[in-house]
Amino acid sequence: MSSGIVGLALANLLMLALGCGLLPLLRLARSRRELLWRLPLAYALGLAATGILAADLAVVDLPLGRLELALLAAAALALGLPGLPSGELHRPRRPRPPELAPLLVLAIAGAYVVEAARLALVEPLAEPQGWEVWATRARALYAFGGSAGPVFTTPTYPGLTQPLLLPGLEAVGFRFGGSFDGTLLHLQLLGFALALVGGAWTLLRRSTNPLLLAASLLAILLAPAFFDQLLSNAADIPLAVFLALGVASLGAWLRSGGAGFLPAAALFLSAATLTESDGEVFVLAAFLAAALASRSAARRPLTIAASAVVALDLPWRIWLHLERVGIAAHSFSNLLDLSALEHQSGRVGPATRELWHALWHVQSWSLVVVLVIVGLAGALLQRRRRLALFAACWLLASFAGLVLVSWTSTTAPASSLLGSSGMIDGLVLGGGLLVPLLLHTAPEPDPLPAAPPSLALAFAGRLERGLVWLPHRSPALDPPPGSVSSPGALPWRRPRRELLLLALVAAATLTTVYPVDAQDVSRLCLTRALVHLRLSDDRCFESPYARDRASYGGHLYSDKAPGMSVVEIPGAVAASVPSAESWPYEGLRVWAARILSGGLAFILCAFLVGRISEGLAPGYGGVSLVAFGLGTLVAPFAAANFDHVMAGTLGFAAFALAWRRRPLLAGLVAGAALDVEYQAGFVLAILAVYVAVQGRRPLVAYLCGLVPAAALLGLYDWLAFGAPWHLSYRYVSAEFAAEQEGGFFGIHTPYLHAIGDVFIGSGGLLRISPVVVAAAAGLVLLGRRFRAEALVCAAVIVAFVLLNCGYFEPYGGLSPGPRFLVPALPFLAIGLAPAFASRFRLTALLTLLSIVAMTALTLTWTNGHPLNGSIWGSLESLPVDRGSSWLVHNLTPNVLNWAVSSRSLTAALVALAAVSAFALALPLSFGDRREEHGGGASGRAGTAGTPGRFSTVKAGKGSETTAQMND
Repeated sequence: MSSGIVGLALANLLMLALGCGLLPLLRLARSRRELLWRLPLAYALGLAATGILAADLAVVDLPLGRLELALLAAAALALGLPGLPSGELHRPRRPRPPELAPLLVLAIAGAYVVEAARLALVEPLAEPQGWEVWATRARALYAFGGSAGPVFTTPTYPGLTQPLLLPGLEAVGFRFGGSFDGTLLHLQLLGFALALVGGAWTLLRRSTNPLLLAASLLAILLAPAFFDQLLSNAADIPLAVFLALGVASLGAWLRSGGAGFLPAAALFLSAATLTESDGEVFVLAAFLAAALASRSAARRPLTIAASAVVALDLPWRIWLHLERVGIAAHSFSNLLDLSALEHQSGRVGPATRELWHALWHVQSWSLVVVLVIVGLAGALLQRRRRLALFAACWLLASFAGLVLVSWTSTTAPASSLLGSSGMIDGLVLGGGLLVPLLLHTAPEPDPLPAAPPSLALAFAGRLERGLVWLPHRSPALDPPPGSVSSPGALPWRRPRRELLLLALVAAATLTTVYPVDAQDVSRLCLTRALVHLRLSDDRCFESPYARDRASYGGHLYSDKAPGMSVVEIPGAVAASVPSAESWPYEGLRVWAARILSGGLAFILCAFLVGRISEGLAPGYGGVSLVAFGLGTLVAPFAAANFDHVMAGTLGFAAFALAWRRRPLLAGLVAGAALDVEYQAGFVLAILAVYVAVQGRRPLVAYLCGLVPAAALLGLYDWLAFGAPWHLSYRYVSAEFAAEQEGGFFGIHTPYLHAIGDVFIGSGGLLRISPVVVAAAAGLVLLGRRFRAEALVCAAVIVAFVLLNCGYFEPYGGLSPGPRFLVPALPFLAIGLAPAFASRFRLTALLTLLSIVAMTALTLTWTNGHPLNGSIWGSLESLPVDRGSSWLVHNLTPNVLNWAVSSRSLTAALVALAAVSAFALALPLSFGDRREEHGGGASGRAGTAGTPGRFSTVKAGKGSETTAQMND
């Protein structure tokens, strides 16, 4: 046993060394002297980092042993310590009496931990859950080196979906000790208590009252449940420790903006997600609460931190999917099963009461919950609303998440409540560490300055400077009033109420749950095949809805470009999309896969249109965003599984990058658009001409950017259809083979009947989206200032109009309108801002009419019944027929129907969101808005001339007479 203790001590020393290297990398230590004072925090960081590495390496069967951990610690020290100054030396002084009080409290807490360690050395591991689940998995990792054993995949073993951080840490200790020893588990578990005390004290001492912090830590340690549950070898307390440190770091970052708090929060919260499966509930609630409580400028780094957490959790989630480990006590994908939710709705009340009583159980957590409530009240009295909002939102959202865990449980009600009650530990510890921050009355401390220029930080700074191509608001992009426009200056400005408008647009378009159709089969069947490293799936493509498919070599394939299926892989995996036979009964899972791919692309496209429109005509970006997102044909396709929206977004993003003079990135994105939809080749070719005008070197860079996507597409066609130049359209099924063989894959010269359908048919653009007329006029106005860019937009639009008017089926089957035009609509939407600036009232009226028609189509077009003439005829009969009208009878289900059974009510909510978006997007006044922007030439920069009006100063020319085009 003594050799095991020595080995465990060596492992923890290496974790400490790993944490020491992370301190300067995470901007938590500015000098070597400060690093010494932060050694307790270094141990907490090293423990979390070691656990994350052990968990992620285990899924690829790579053990983390003596040599590996030593190399990692050495690498961290080599990256973090060089260039770290020694720090100023200060003469030690005698501590004042007020400073002794917190140290005394910490000494009491330390004595309590030492006594717990003495008892842990002689206490056997006898708790059923600690042995059956966590110790068994730790022993298997020690024996097999990874997650390949039956312990992790066979249903007879419990806890299959529990992550591997805790077993991975314990397996590291066994490897250092040379054997499996159940008694040593308790010593390693006590490391979590040390990490909590040392990490919280070092991390928060400068941001809180030390006495309050020490008292909170002592109250947590003295609570009976802390050591009882910790020494049981369950994951509840380890999860609570990482969660508490992460949430406290987020709170300190919101309060002071310290440079190291957010990276520390990301690391600790990543460890929490990999400690127990329900940790994702708390972590998601923490980031949502931080986003609500933070300022807008802080949301970008917060998003980066959340992305890092997702990236570290992703290997485990991929492994679960590949190994088909689907036996879980609960899964939030069950939220997509309305019948299961309705069947288990009786659990909500008992779960809420049980969790509430568990919070107030004195024998478990004593008065820690009372301290949390006092902290919230004190923060409100001191008007620390931002921190109080964060704490309250996190606590409430986490509690609601625990209720959802019980609601979606697949086990018996009693066992599901018992499992969720153990998760109360995370709420209590996280709230307990927030108390000192909430009650601290001193002025806000200065943020920690940036770490010294170590090797890693210098590399990070160089990387950040290299990412200047990312679209962001920059004064350099806004020419001063009266100046000419730089040829490479992409108009870019944030519209008023941008986030709110995007949320309302998403609510009005993405909540509709369309029935499964041939588009879903064609793309998701390939998605499922790719997940299993195949290109064909005969069984899936033989399902009743499989109409769009290709046949080659005795196998069935998708007849679409493969890019959309690749993009849908994360969404399909996250939503656990089943086999095609179950899709009609699992519509919400298919809907989730659509939203996580095409839906996100739609929001990104609306974002780009809004930003560029605001840059072109300040004050009109928001209304242009809404007009595009709700008043054009992109709206009914936003939540559908067509590739038009994704291709349009990528093509438009490539255009914006080319406008920004980033030809290499423009080529990469344009190539991705081609991989999503073959028709995007029109955009690719037109952008090539646009880039060629900029010079030979930009053209070469653009063509180089196209190479990766073209190579991947050629490789796919080669593996699937025998040659890189054999597109899937050559092998379409017999149903459409005759039509596809005519012309160029079914595309002929435009013919009169198709032209009529595209523009004035029942779904013609002029009937369902008249705002496109104003957008086209706006492009003419845009050409007076950005001639080359306006010509590019016009060329793309003309190319897709010719394509749509020459296709053998202009609407492409069941469709609300000429859907092949959708990829060109973002280019047309660039004309909306000049149109609003020129003729606001007329453009607003056309926008309102378009939003009404498109909202009605979004709610009804997939019902399979032909419209009576047009959507306007159905809208006219609605006030008379009301509940018996065609519109009401053919409403499509909505995701809100799981809470509200009435489709009419959810349709009314969708319509309300659309109307609210339009109303909120309107500028403050219809005339000259000098008061908003400062008036005249001294107003907001972004265009030449008066703010809020579209200028006609030409790029690269001398200053011309500005034509004002307001009403």
